[in-house]
Amino acid sequence: GVELAKTFEISQSSVFNFIKVKNLCDPARTLLYEERITLRAALYLARVSKETQINILERFGIKGINTIFKLKLLTSENNISIEKLEKKIKMVDELTPMKTKITVEVHRDIANPLLEHLLSFKKNEASKIAANKMKGKYNNVFKVRVNEEEMGFYIEKNIIDEKLLKKLQSMTIGEIIK
Repeated sequence: GVELAKTFEISQSSVFNFIKVKNLCDPARTLLYEERITLRAALYLARVSKETQINILERFGIKGINTIFKLKLLTSENNISIEKLEKKIKMVDELTPMKTKITVEVHRDIANPLLEHLLSFKKNEASKIAANKMKGKYNNVFKVRVNEEEMGFYIEKNIIDEKLLKKLQSMTIGEIIK
């Protein structure tokens, strides 16, 4: 893979993806080339046998295959029986995503008060789930991403409290208490 990447001046991940896509059954490869399924979906499909891929395509459909959090569960077993696949499809049809992204844009004058509210929410609400289900880690419960460059300006001008931001972006309960 490394030699191919160097020879063709492409990334190693591109080489890996190309190799994995070769493991797709013909119908799935066609759907990928027609951009009816995503590369990410194709890579999950490529994890299982071609027979299982065809069964998933026939029973789950294109819309289902492009729903990655559901497809992950369907492709967790390589050669799954049709009966077991049918049961899994019924189960995943009832699921909702474990996490979602919410984007909030605020004026600089209310940025720090918003961060204070978010930290309070993290301490009082998210910590319950992090403590009970995630061994005290927030990674899959509550994550705040910010524009680092803009935050740097805000911290420099004392518009944002740097310690507050660090606590908000911390990954464990222990880091918030400090």
